[in-house]
Amino acid sequence: MAVPDETRVYQPREAQKTILYQVVNEYLPKFIEQAEAGTYNVPAFVRGELEAFLACGDPSRGFTHLKCPRCGHDRALPFS
Repeated sequence: MAVPDETRVYQPREAQKTILYQVVNEYLPKFIEQAEAGTYNVPAFVRGELEAFLACGDPSRGFTHLKCPRCGHDRALPFS
């Protein structure tokens, strides 16, 4: 059954609470350090993607301000 539009409420994703985020956040620096201390180099695109994953949805890394012209409700929406 479809939910009427007026009852839908935007629920921002909380990526920082997921297991994947927590593992990448905790172990990425050590992984890169150990890989580069040995004979392996982490490809720049891999490092970039993992760092971008950690930045996704983090308001300290950028957001936009949205305001409804009808009712005046506003919110900050982090970039993803």
